[in-house]
Amino acid sequence: MLNTAINANQFRLNHLQSQQATLDQQEDQLNQGLAQLESPGSLLGRGPHAGPGAGDRGDVPDLPNGQTVSAPQPGAGH
Repeated sequence: MLNTAINANQFRLNHLQSQQATLDQQEDQLNQGLAQLESPGSLLGRGPHAGPGAGDRGDVPDLPNGQTVSAPQPGAGH
C-alpha cells in the first residue's frame, strides 16, 4: 500500500513538473512578445496617426470622444 501511494505521488509530481515546464515556455514567449511590442520602433508604428512623419507632430492619441489633442507649441500660450 505504501508503494502505491509513493507511485501515485511520483506520477502527480511528474505531471506537475511537465505543466511547469510548459508554463515556463509560455511565459518566455509572452515576455519576448511584450519586449517586441514595447520596442521604440513598434510603438511609433502603432500610433493613431502612423504614417510618414507621424512621430514629428507631437499629437496626443485620440480621446474617447474622437478628438485629437495636439501638444502645446512653444510661444503659443497666453
